[in-house]
Amino acid sequence: MTLGHQITTGTPDADAFRPFGDILAPPDGPGGRRQFGHWLKPTAALDLQCHLNTVAVSALPLALDRMERHPHAAQIFLPLDVSRYLVTVMPADADGRPDPAGALSMLLPGTLGVVYRPGV
Repeated sequence: MTLGHQITTGTPDADAFRPFGDILAPPDGPGGRRQFGHWLKPTAALDLQCHLNTVAVSALPLALDRMERHPHAAQIFLPLDVSRYLVTVMPADADGRPDPAGALSMLLPGTLGVVYRPGV
């Protein structure tokens, strides 16, 4: 599906991202802790899963040729060895297809992770 929209990439903005999930920041210092367990809610249809992916390096501007949606589960992304990475999200339309009119794109430092809400 060609979306035919141009999306401008911004800086990390937790408030703008909130409809799609949360930006995950590390604790403030040694001994600190941040809890994200509330995102890990198995359902009758889904078991908890954890895996690592390697993604090829891309240059900006970047053309997105597909979007992925997980209607029943949250997804957490925690970068392991990057200086920065691109996060692009958008709501679904009434038929469950990506709605580029509501897209949000941010260039995040590798020190931050994200969690997508179910359905994003």
